[in-house]
Amino acid sequence: MKFGFCPSRETAVVGGNSEGESCRFPFQFQGNSYDSCTSEGRNDGSLWCATTDNFDTDTKWGFCPDQGYSLFLVAAHEFGHALGLDHSKVRDALMFPMYRFIENFSLNEDDVEGIQYLYGPKTGPHPSPPGPITTTTTRPTTTTTPTPVDPDNDVCQVTTFDAITEIGNVLHFFKDGYYWKKTNSDKAKGPFAISEGWPALPAKIDSAFEDPETKKMYFFAGTQFWVYTGKKVLGPRSIEKLGLPSSVQTVEGSVQRKGSKVLLFNGENYWRLDVKTLKMDRGYPRTTVTVFGGVPSDVHDVFLYKGHLYFCHDRFYTGVNSRHQVNRVGYIKYDLLQCSDDSALRA
Repeated sequence: MKFGFCPSRETAVVGGNSEGESCRFPFQFQGNSYDSCTSEGRNDGSLWCATTDNFDTDTKWGFCPDQGYSLFLVAAHEFGHALGLDHSKVRDALMFPMYRFIENFSLNEDDVEGIQYLYGPKTGPHPSPPGPITTTTTRPTTTTTPTPVDPDNDVCQVTTFDAITEIGNVLHFFKDGYYWKKTNSDKAKGPFAISEGWPALPAKIDSAFEDPETKKMYFFAGTQFWVYTGKKVLGPRSIEKLGLPSSVQTVEGSVQRKGSKVLLFNGENYWRLDVKTLKMDRGYPRTTVTVFGGVPSDVHDVFLYKGHLYFCHDRFYTGVNSRHQVNRVGYIKYDLLQCSDDSALRA
């Protein structure tokens, strides 16, 4: 761990537009001279100083640290970022964007709510003190794979699917509490029970996607969503917490984009979600057909596969390339599941 002694308020500033530079005393501000840090010109009481002789002409400034930095608080703040917490607007919160000294520190309610939103509330009793160390022999564990519920249940007999998504480079087809997995060359495997892989989910889901960076799985059903990290689950949560309006009763499609962005589709519109902050970007919703010209207006699922967007309508799909141009139209079962012509065309 690297650390250093905290500078005094006369030698360095925090934030502003002069991070790390020294206060310059005396300095001019609005025609007056100041020999120490001041809160003049601010309505929050924060102390600041200029880093040149004249703020009125140079406008170079920064905040004056109250009592230096606590190495513990700096480390805890950065650890909060590592856990996925964004900056807080609450001044007494650990995740407030400006470091400061806090005597007798305890986590603010805003910090607690933030971490529980990401990982769920605390469960179980407090840990017990460690007992005496004993030597035990552990049997090797084996990784189990899901077993098909009914191998005779042919995926090619399904007319339409509740949701389709790519998880770990494998297409997953969801229908009425079950799902099938399809790789490039192999025949689709399944069906597997959704309750076995993701026990907290309902039987019918509307959309799903995998965050390529964190490998977290996001599932949508009705007005709720769930987030799976391995076997751990967060949810259900209301989709309104993501910034969707109450008029949206279902997320009909979800598509991963670059930079932790995800497009969420409903009806004729779509929104862009930042999965790091779980907040909607400004400037949305947008009209789907305006950006993705030529796609059907009444799709029931949208997903990403091999860099192409698939807009599903009944048994068919409309493929869109990276330039938002329609470049393919076909049957879901024939082209993606490689079913026979008869089963693909069957109503």
